[in-house]
Amino acid sequence: MVLSLLLSMWVAQTSGCTKDTDCKGERICEAGVCVAPQQTAAPPPPPPPTPPTVEDPASYPRVVRRDGLTCVQSLDEAGRVQEACRREDTSYGRPRPLAAGAARQAEVEETPRARSPQVTEPGSRFVLDALLQGGLTLLTAPGILVALPQVSGTVALGARFRAGIGVQGLVNLSGSFRSGFTALAFTVAPALRFGDQSHFTLALGPSVLGATGAGTGVVGSLIAQSVFAVGDAFVLALQAALHADASGVLFMLGAGFGFGVL
Repeated sequence: MVLSLLLSMWVAQTSGCTKDTDCKGERICEAGVCVAPQQTAAPPPPPPPTPPTVEDPASYPRVVRRDGLTCVQSLDEAGRVQEACRREDTSYGRPRPLAAGAARQAEVEETPRARSPQVTEPGSRFVLDALLQGGLTLLTAPGILVALPQVSGTVALGARFRAGIGVQGLVNLSGSFRSGFTALAFTVAPALRFGDQSHFTLALGPSVLGATGAGTGVVGSLIAQSVFAVGDAFVLALQAALHADASGVLFMLGAGFGFGVL
C-alpha cells in the first residue's frame, strides 16, 4: 500500500500539475494537465456611426453660422447632411471659401479680386453749342447813343482736350432793329473754350457790320459767352459782344437757350 501511494505521487509529479507554475512556458494547469492557453478573439469593430436624423428635410438647404464659419447644409441621396463652409475674410472685400468636411478648417489660398479696368478719358473730344439769344444792343458813335432790341444766333464747334481747354470756331449772326434802322453783324472767329459741360468761350476776330444808311464795313469783334448746362443737352447762355472800328462801338448783351453736344 505504501508502494502504491508513492507510485501515484511520482506519476503526479512527473506527468501532472497542481498549479500554473508546474507547467513549462506559457502553458497553464487545467484539471491536473498542462495545456496551452486559449487565444482570446479580438473584439468586433464598432458599428459605423448612424447619420444624424433629419427632422425636416424640407428645411434644406439651409445656412448655419458657428465659430466664425458660414456653412451651407444640404442632403445627399441617402438623406445624410453634407456641409460646405467658408470663413468670412474681408481682406479683399469678399469671403474666402473653405473645403467641405475634414478640410473645413484649412484656409484656401486667396487670390486677390481682379480690379475693374479704369475708364480713361480720351485725349480730346468733339464739342458743339448751338444757341439762340435775345437782348439789347447799344450803338455808340460821336454824338450818338442808341438802344436797340437785339437777337442773335451762335454756333460754336471744335474740340475739348483732356486738360479742360478746347479750341473752337465760332459763327455769330446778330441783328438789331428799330423803326427805320437795322444793323446786322456777322462774325466768324477762332475761340478758346474753358471747362467741360458748363464752360466759358472767348472769341476774337473780324466781323462784317452793316447798317441801313451807314453802309457795310469790317470791324474788330470780341465775343464772350458763358454756357450753363441744365440737362442732358439743354443749356442756358449769356453772351456779350463788342464790335468796334474808328467810327464807333456796337455793344450787344443777350441771354438765351440752346443745346450742346458736350
